[in-house]
Amino acid sequence: TRTLWFKTTNTGAGFWTVGDGGFPPGANDRQLYLSGGNICSRTYTGGVIIMCTVGKNYADGQWHHLAHIYENGVGEKIFIDGVEVKSGASSASAFSWDTHIYLGYSSTTGQYIDGIIDEARIYDTPLTADQILWEYNATKP
Repeated sequence: TRTLWFKTTNTGAGFWTVGDGGFPPGANDRQLYLSGGNICSRTYTGGVIIMCTVGKNYADGQWHHLAHIYENGVGEKIFIDGVEVKSGASSASAFSWDTHIYLGYSSTTGQYIDGIIDEARIYDTPLTADQILWEYNATKP
């Protein structure tokens, strides 16, 4: 599970990329970014899987809490402001030569956040919906 708070007006902002150590990373995976203001994840599972929310512009200059979960046998989920907004079948990444985390950047968009990221966290276990809601309520900037 990865969580963070963000605030931006950049509709193509990058939040998170896992990469191979170069910059920009030549090989990369597990990205979180905005595309047209919608939250997207990009995962390599032997092929590239992109999953995006639709219909809401999160690049509105307000604080938003973003949580992204991978869970074996369940899939991936995106939560915004404590609420699940998107789910998919990817439960893990096949990208195994990652050495760096690039916070505030996405290789897919090629853009930095041009805004603020706060309270970025990595958990070694999938958080439950209740735990994500608790973090949202307990850590508001």
